[in-house]
Amino acid sequence: MTFTITYAPSFLIHPLFLLILIQYRLKMRDFIAASFVLLSIFLIHGASSSYPVGDIRNCPTEQTVNPGSPLLRMDAMPGLGFDNLRNIELGQVYSRNYSSCQISNDGRYLLPDNINLIPVLKSEIDTSAEVFSHYNEYTSSSSHSINVEASASYGCAHASGKFSMEHQDTKKKMASSKSSSVRIGIRHHLYSVHVNPDSQLHPSFKSRLMDLAAHIQNNDTQMAHYLSDLIVRDYGTHVVTSVETGGALYQTSFVSQDVIENSQYLKSSVEIGASVGAKFIATFSISTNIGWSNSNGEKEINSDSNHHVRTSTHGGPPFKMENFSYTDWQNGLLNNLVAIDRRGQPLSFAMTTANLPELPDMLLTKTSDYIYKSIERYYKTNTIKGCTKMDSKNFNFHANLEDNSCDMLLTKTSDYIYKSIERYYKTNTIKGCTKMDSKNFNFHANLEDNSCEKDRQNFTFGGIYQTCEDHDNNEICNDYGASQKNPLTSDYSCPDGYESILLHTGTLSKMVQVTYYYQKKHCKFIFDCKMQPASSQRSEMRYSTYNAYWCYAPPGKQEGADSGYMFGGLYTSKTPNPVTRTTTCPPFYNTLHFGEDIKVCVSTDDQAKDYAIPFGGFHSCKSGNPLAITPDMYQKLASNNLLEYGSSFPTECSHHYNQFLVTIDEGCVVNYCSQFQDIIQFSPRPPLVPPYKMKPPMTVNKTESLVIFGPYGKIWVKNDDGSWFEYKNDSVSGPDYFQSLFVKEDDIAIPTELPPTNATVSDDTTSSPSHSYYTGGEVAGIVIGSIFSTALCVAFIAAVGCGVKKYKKKRIARKEAVLYLDKSETGENETAVLVQKLQDQD
Repeated sequence: MTFTITYAPSFLIHPLFLLILIQYRLKMRDFIAASFVLLSIFLIHGASSSYPVGDIRNCPTEQTVNPGSPLLRMDAMPGLGFDNLRNIELGQVYSRNYSSCQISNDGRYLLPDNINLIPVLKSEIDTSAEVFSHYNEYTSSSSHSINVEASASYGCAHASGKFSMEHQDTKKKMASSKSSSVRIGIRHHLYSVHVNPDSQLHPSFKSRLMDLAAHIQNNDTQMAHYLSDLIVRDYGTHVVTSVETGGALYQTSFVSQDVIENSQYLKSSVEIGASVGAKFIATFSISTNIGWSNSNGEKEINSDSNHHVRTSTHGGPPFKMENFSYTDWQNGLLNNLVAIDRRGQPLSFAMTTANLPELPDMLLTKTSDYIYKSIERYYKTNTIKGCTKMDSKNFNFHANLEDNSCDMLLTKTSDYIYKSIERYYKTNTIKGCTKMDSKNFNFHANLEDNSCEKDRQNFTFGGIYQTCEDHDNNEICNDYGASQKNPLTSDYSCPDGYESILLHTGTLSKMVQVTYYYQKKHCKFIFDCKMQPASSQRSEMRYSTYNAYWCYAPPGKQEGADSGYMFGGLYTSKTPNPVTRTTTCPPFYNTLHFGEDIKVCVSTDDQAKDYAIPFGGFHSCKSGNPLAITPDMYQKLASNNLLEYGSSFPTECSHHYNQFLVTIDEGCVVNYCSQFQDIIQFSPRPPLVPPYKMKPPMTVNKTESLVIFGPYGKIWVKNDDGSWFEYKNDSVSGPDYFQSLFVKEDDIAIPTELPPTNATVSDDTTSSPSHSYYTGGEVAGIVIGSIFSTALCVAFIAAVGCGVKKYKKKRIARKEAVLYLDKSETGENETAVLVQKLQDQD
């Protein structure tokens, strides 16, 4: 028998089902042959789709325009998260799918479905010579565009790119040697790569957004802030939407500013660039007429003892110190393309209704806003105000925003003369003890400062104190040790002559176990039920509020004798004390608790003088610094009764003081002001990356936090593996499903109303007796017991029925036996047969 099988790439009928159909129509020998044929087809079909849909391994590996040449992959592609402060790429935001196996127009590169590649028909070769007199003017060689765009988005141009390795290295060399930097470069721009708008989000990134949205919907704001900070940490501030690919060569020279100012051949940026460019041409053996030539200026630069040169390549083969030319680098460029510039948009803009249809519009907007606020906090945290003039005595190496604290600007000639005379007087005014019989007598002193009797001085810092209020009769304040009295007064107050100001108000939280008592239904059998007392525990969040105050001496007012504290720095669990460079206080200093995690070092001991640093006040997002204003301004605020409002003071430091970060609590930045010069070192400081607070405990049950009520009554539930799926049920939709997980009509499961939230952690805590509260184990026990009881009833009824039926059969058999014996003539053999028949029936 012969047969024909037509094979199609996509089976409509499974091969095993075909075998079953063929078995009924063919003989066994033909059936075995057909089995082998179908098995071969099945294996071939399986091999052709052995990889998941969209996997790059399903795509061709050779070029069609150049057979035999491998099909290249474009590595420098948009779609990644980008930290705009550090200029580094982070986690993948948009997914990459190769289901269509898209190939570039020139036939060289394999591209994802959502990527567009635009070849530059004529290779753009850009040669440039840039001179930077200050490190804040320096721009990134590979992320300039996205840094500028971020400035427009957040208004934080002073922080964009300032923490990148390239910028930090340039800043250190320029500040330490007081030099200018000259960057010579050649850029090859070969392709422009763009990602399609509304591209699908990467599953990991999307799952993180769904988690954030779930906590926002459950009104768990603390956890939502924490999760949004984690997203910024792992995915950055922006998403890269387009990339310029190619390669670049750069050589940066650092030339002393003294050489430039005193040179007669280096009067303009063009002359400086020409002097440095000659060395660049020689390094890469470039045979081109660029026009960089200034032999006299080159000699002056080379004579500079601080002259430093940094050579770098972007893309192409690695740079070699010897036998490496521009031609060698250019020949290997096509196989080693990199991003030479990037463009992007804030990460919060990546979320749209097209790639997040699971979220309602309002929830999507809130989720995007949480991400935006986290990015904004990241920028503000790393915005450091201070003097950025390298030749100023108040120069702050870590500052990236000028606050005019370098020197007071004098606009009039008379002001200059007056200030010079004033400095002359102040310079020769020597404070000290003028009593000759005192052990503290100062022979050179010409102004008495009341230091004859004691060595103590008067300070503008009058200490700190902190109040804490518990809610719901909990003891969180004691657990955290949040209450702090001012040792100078042994109370929650300031010393005489000092004023208090509220710096920050925060919350403390703690998860507690609350016991609830209620009545539940208990059944011994199906109809024997009664209500009995029971109890259960539930995890709930408790909160406390603290208010942190600090004491200051009003500007222009003379402090009392021997008043105030010496300031020895401060520290947190994450930030060391700049005085000791550890999380400790200097010798002879005491520790005062401030805020949630701040330790302030204070002392009144004379031996602590050597470790004291100038104190210029505190300020936060809600309270300004009263020590940053003049006595006249302070009196004006006092006359208008505005001193009690901390927002009336400027959130900055006074002149000649630098600003330093204390902590970030609930998104509020707290800073302090000092003149400690040992803090200002020529060592780059990494950015403070979120999160800025410890992970808060869960405030809701786990099941609630893993459910999102989406648009059109859809429900999304999170699996244990982190993925989200849509719950589909024709009988219920929207919030009805969520209630159906816990509610039943006969009060067997947990009721709709939760226990009172004002219950305390006590065995005497009670709740409404009108409901029956069951745990999951109790519900399972009731269900299993009901099933078991039903099974016993069915078995009993079946046994009774079988017994009745068997009894009827025996009774009929006996009647037949009696009737048979009455009619028998030869009873012996027939009786034996009858007995045997009855035994068989038994």
